[in-house]
Amino acid sequence: MQQGTYSVECFYGTSTTVDTTITAAPHPCAKTITVNNTANGCSRIFPYKNNTLSDAMISPNAFDATFRCGTRTTLPSTVTDPFRFRVGTQAFLYPPLDPLISELFHDLTIGPVSTPTQRYSFSSGSTFVSCAVKVGSGYSTNNSCYLNACVGANCSTPQTYSVIAS
Repeated sequence: MQQGTYSVECFYGTSTTVDTTITAAPHPCAKTITVNNTANGCSRIFPYKNNTLSDAMISPNAFDATFRCGTRTTLPSTVTDPFRFRVGTQAFLYPPLDPLISELFHDLTIGPVSTPTQRYSFSSGSTFVSCAVKVGSGYSTNNSCYLNACVGANCSTPQTYSVIAS
């Protein structure tokens, strides 16, 4: 996205059945976002399905998973709660920086990462998972830091968003 300030409104539906008419009623999650000219925030969510690093968070059978949040942004040692993590509608968690793995990832040019989250059990349906990284007084993220953990034959399509220039 171009640098600037945008209004984001959520709509019910799927990527193929969104009501895009001018009278469409937005979901009450309307927010203002600011896009700056630097690369900030979350660069990657690292999911571990049944203890194995894997981007395949879809399965016909129940599975357990843990997650790490990653960033290529330098994290000053004075930053408290550098990462924000959420599964579904549960409360946000703030996993701390993992200095040992971050040093290893730094040598691999991946960047700082959080400690692993607690183990989550996914038994049916689709569950939204997200990571964000502290930037200034807020948290910044992107599509690389969102995923759906899905169990079963019918995984739902994630919510659709409409972004409008302010």
